[in-house]
Amino acid sequence: MLPAPAPRSTNVPSCNFILPSFNNPTFSDLTILSGPSKISFHVHKVIVSATSNFFKTCCNAGNYSNNGSQIIELPNIPPTVLQTILLWQYGQPYVLPPNPPPLSSGAQETKAVGKPEGNDESFIITTYSAAAYLQIALLQTTILAVIADEFRFRPWIRFTRPVDFIDALCNNNDSSCLQIYKIEPITATTASATRTTDASTGMFPAACYSGNVNRVRTRDEHAAIIECVSVMVASHNFKDLANEIETLKNEKLKVKKEEAEGATRGLDDDPNDIFFTVILPVWEDFVRKKEEKRVLDPRNDPRVFRQSKTQPKAPKIVYRLIDLSVLVGFVWLVYHYWEISSFILGWASMIFGICCFLVISISMYRLHRQGVWSW
Repeated sequence: MLPAPAPRSTNVPSCNFILPSFNNPTFSDLTILSGPSKISFHVHKVIVSATSNFFKTCCNAGNYSNNGSQIIELPNIPPTVLQTILLWQYGQPYVLPPNPPPLSSGAQETKAVGKPEGNDESFIITTYSAAAYLQIALLQTTILAVIADEFRFRPWIRFTRPVDFIDALCNNNDSSCLQIYKIEPITATTASATRTTDASTGMFPAACYSGNVNRVRTRDEHAAIIECVSVMVASHNFKDLANEIETLKNEKLKVKKEEAEGATRGLDDDPNDIFFTVILPVWEDFVRKKEEKRVLDPRNDPRVFRQSKTQPKAPKIVYRLIDLSVLVGFVWLVYHYWEISSFILGWASMIFGICCFLVISISMYRLHRQGVWSW
């Protein structure tokens, strides 16, 4: 019989004891070289392989080690992006960059993606694409959840064109540094067949893996995309969002028409295009529900107006008598204005005098009880 688990102490603070081990050469058994300048990151196989199928396949494909160390090159992933991903694997929560992210220590690269510097949207897109490249589905859903919170609480502040951003994020349009294709997932057999090692260095380049990444979206990732788009649609201005969606739709349809006439599959039928498979259906469903809510509102129900038109009406003489009585009452009030005002003024003066007498009497009584006033 197994012993009962020890009760947890509520006084012990929850600390991350793994994060200090990041990029620490001590006890590190894996080195990752990032970017063309080969910025090194010292990590641990058991940690990076827990959430990444890419690293798991690299580490399990065989013993390609040299003196207990292993080196992997990722020249297509910028150091800042890889550092963000590795820190998340070591337990640091993922947050959106408030400003252009700084480079890691010793990094000389400044252009992470094919966009101008200082664009945090491109950094987020590249991080999401790198997570897909490394097959870290949990990080992809985490990024989508953080973006959904940004849409929910701070719409139009960070992302001025949210539809274009989500389309670029999920379709990897703005991530020119990562070429991700929909190919069968890598296995130990294919990895060992395509990987070449150097016995003197124990290094194998990651270029062999650039075309072997599986881009089939998981169920959790697809649900996270739908949730993020739903929050975006519900939290942003309806008219501005409609204009942006219509503009992007026209642009995509224009590109479709400009394609070769021999294309057998249209752009709107592409299962990998998030705009036509997720964004547009969610938007149309939101518009449909909004229209149903407007129609079901009693103020907008045409039957209400129809009933008001069919209700029986009184003769016109009745309305004329009501108007005449109101006019006579107004004339009577004007004629007896001084009598009514004097009557009201007399009663008001009497009530004011009574209130003053009560206030003075109560104040004198309280002063007498306190010993300040004596009769």
